[in-house]
Amino acid sequence: MFKNCLLIMFSVTIGLFCLKTQFRNNDWSDELSLFSSAIKVNANNAKLYNNVGHHYERLKDFDTALQYFQKASELQTDDLGSQINIARTLINLGQHSRAERMLWKLKPKVKLSAINNRIIPNYLNLWINLANIIVKNETRLSEAENLYKELIGMRSDFVEAYINLGDILIRQSKLTEAVDVYRRGLSLAQTDRRADLYFNLGVVHSMLLKANADEMDSNRTENVLLIAEYFQNSTLFNSNHKESIVNLAILLQQYEPILRPFKKTLIRTMKSYSGADPELVYFNLALLLSDAGDN
Repeated sequence: MFKNCLLIMFSVTIGLFCLKTQFRNNDWSDELSLFSSAIKVNANNAKLYNNVGHHYERLKDFDTALQYFQKASELQTDDLGSQINIARTLINLGQHSRAERMLWKLKPKVKLSAINNRIIPNYLNLWINLANIIVKNETRLSEAENLYKELIGMRSDFVEAYINLGDILIRQSKLTEAVDVYRRGLSLAQTDRRADLYFNLGVVHSMLLKANADEMDSNRTENVLLIAEYFQNSTLFNSNHKESIVNLAILLQQYEPILRPFKKTLIRTMKSYSGADPELVYFNLALLLSDAGDN
């Protein structure tokens, strides 16, 4: 009898353990459930609330994400990451003025942290987020320019900062300076960003060609070839870089005698294009093929 009772108790224990394990597995079946389950165990862990906030942020449920980021900040008031998360979410919610005030307040703290400890890559996005707000106002472009220069001074290999700074310089008609910035970015860029930087260099040199048409007549062939090389190099790193393909096609139509050596390669690239919105690519391809001997 005693043995039977022990056997029954053992069976019940095993059954309860299996049931508990099943519930736990259900809780951990996805990322949200995993972090939510962890919060039940440790409700004062700021990192867990940040993780849940990131989950909702990826779902573009920014209101819910904001609640979790704010809770994380309340639990750990000195956590700069939580506060940066809040500011970024405010931007996504369209609350730009509030986000800007918060970012300006955070900036010296983040910079001090970078100087005293180490630079946390995600923290550097503060400068990018702040600049993205400021550039919405054309009269404040110089402020955004200074922010990117400050950021590059802190992290000289931050390629995204070079790209954004170059764009702002172009908007201020500082074309020669933009060329230098893009070239510096290109020297540091990994493969995935080189296509964009080559394209940007092609664009800014096209603007220089147009702006200095009279002075550059003697060098026109050289400059047109340089622009074409930039656009072609862009397609070598990304064969579906639509902007480079289209701009090179337009340039070739304008300067066909100079750029004839680029034509066959460009046509092959256009025929094999598999990127988004191909209509403009095919339209320019038709124009190129309409020339005698190319169809």
